[in-house]
Amino acid sequence: MHILVLNRFALRLVPYRDYIDPAFDCTLITSSGGVSSDPEQRARQLAGYAKAVVLDDYANLARLEYTAHRLHAERNFDGIVAMSEYDLLTAARLRRAWGIAGQTLESTLAYRDKFLMKQTLAAAGVPVATFAKVDHVSDLVAFIGRVGLPVVVKPRRGAGSVDVRVLRTDDDVNDFLGAGSSLTGDQPADLQAERYIPHEMYNVDGMVINGELRVGWPSATTSGLLYQQGDLQRATFLEPGEAPQPDLVALLERVLAALPTPRNTVFHAEMFRTTDGSLMLNEIGCRIGGARVWDQFRLGFDVDLIGSVVKANYGVDRDGPVVGAKPVALSGWAMVACPPGVVRSVPADCPVPNVWIYDSYVAAGDTIAPPVESTDAVAAFVAQGETRAACDATLQKAVAWYQSTIEIEPARPGG
Repeated sequence: MHILVLNRFALRLVPYRDYIDPAFDCTLITSSGGVSSDPEQRARQLAGYAKAVVLDDYANLARLEYTAHRLHAERNFDGIVAMSEYDLLTAARLRRAWGIAGQTLESTLAYRDKFLMKQTLAAAGVPVATFAKVDHVSDLVAFIGRVGLPVVVKPRRGAGSVDVRVLRTDDDVNDFLGAGSSLTGDQPADLQAERYIPHEMYNVDGMVINGELRVGWPSATTSGLLYQQGDLQRATFLEPGEAPQPDLVALLERVLAALPTPRNTVFHAEMFRTTDGSLMLNEIGCRIGGARVWDQFRLGFDVDLIGSVVKANYGVDRDGPVVGAKPVALSGWAMVACPPGVVRSVPADCPVPNVWIYDSYVAAGDTIAPPVESTDAVAAFVAQGETRAACDATLQKAVAWYQSTIEIEPARPGG
């Protein structure tokens, strides 16, 4: 078999060549940002591939897709690996064009396009907020007239909470329609409006292997919109049996059954518990959760979500790992935001007990800009605790330590 791998992660973290049957030929297209600049490390990361193409403009999906077509003319691929949310539709279009097996375009759209997703789920009786497609201002006005304010407006195929707006007042609506709004022209805006639901937020992450829910576990989390106020997220596993852990898993199973779920996939679901205690789905993607979900599951369940799914599709052992019914450790993660400015010094090893991973994404001399999406962080932590409360307290302590220790020269007004 000839496998094409589309990659925008750091290759040091994702050894695709180790996941895929060594008898299979592999070609890699990767972002230049995912490859080490050190020549020796770069050579190791690209070793084992029949061909590796490094694209400086990987985020240009037209260039990526065209490059894939040119390589297919040379190698005639039998399968595609694409694990980033931003690559799923590209991979699905390529599968359709080449007539090869894998997640279909219909399945990918049902998990990627929020309007199609909620249309399918609502028809199956899965609880979701009242929603409508918004292509022009008249669509938004009609929806507000029907449900009232506040409403949430988001791109139908967006990610990372980018350009998600909560419109609470008429002034918010007017501001939203200003310069930069996708509603200012005649082209359809491809937005979705939803009734705003007061809620507690939960993530449910995991994987399906050979059509079976192999692991799906909820985390209590803060809002993905905190970056708009200069703060970022935390998430911690719920304890086994802790309300509403069993009910969140039950809702997850309904969602997976209602959507055209791939036979092998990771997933990331966002769910709300409303003020009356009921649960509803916000959205779900057939991709790894952002931030440090991957590491949270390595620590909490001793499982590699990405590696397990790639192996189930193209590995030697397609049965997948045996995963415990509950976490072996109550783990969680936090992303750290800091005010804009120039970094003067960064703290070294984290002294906070029970922190498993501490990564600083900035170094002395770097300039910190305001975050533009929910995972734009200057540092991240993964921790564990005897209880969910203990894990969350550790994360809060670690974030406070970092923010009080890093030295930043504040950005000058207008600079």
